[in-house]
Amino acid sequence: MIQRKARAPRHTLDRATIAAAALELMDTDGIRSLTIRSLAARLSVAPMALYNHVRTKEEILDAAREHGLARLSVSAGTEGPWWDRIREINLAFHHALREHPSLVGLLVARPLGGNAPIDAAEAQLRVLVEAGFAPDDAARAHLTLLHYAIGSAAWTSPRVEPQAVGRELLERLPAERYPTFAALAAPLAEASYDPKQYAYGLDLLLAGLRAATTPSTHPDLRK
Repeated sequence: MIQRKARAPRHTLDRATIAAAALELMDTDGIRSLTIRSLAARLSVAPMALYNHVRTKEEILDAAREHGLARLSVSAGTEGPWWDRIREINLAFHHALREHPSLVGLLVARPLGGNAPIDAAEAQLRVLVEAGFAPDDAARAHLTLLHYAIGSAAWTSPRVEPQAVGRELLERLPAERYPTFAALAAPLAEASYDPKQYAYGLDLLLAGLRAATTPSTHPDLRK
């Protein structure tokens, strides 16, 4: 059902307002719910009024994604170990994805659309390169962290079944066929809904990167 809000005062419609409303609509009803008509109804304006600020639906999608990531801190500072700075970037990124579930689909569909995703990638790649990672290692580390953040946010997005129901479904598994799964049903259910699970996995990834990758210099990148 399309939710209608009080009609916006005349001349208050702008690109930022459209982006915020589009993101809110998609977070609530899914990306497919966004149409020019549904967005106009949410803003209580005529559909043609939107075209004074945006030209296409794709432009609205990009603007919504920019709005959702606008508060993402990508500076990560210049002090402290590289792994702490990478951790800060990824925790902030994952928080934004959890706050706005539709961002996951938007990033997967158009990963390089808009400035915000590229700004975040630039910040992370810069930290890795300045830490001494070889170009191939920096690229692969960045993609590994990116995929983990997006996958984790998708997995923990709001679901129909609450935690208790999820645990009950796990406990119903036939123990004779899945003995290990059945024995670990309770901790698996708890970890699946634990808000700290992402940070746990992130720390494992960072520990692995620290142990497995030998920093090296690259004259073209470490300027």
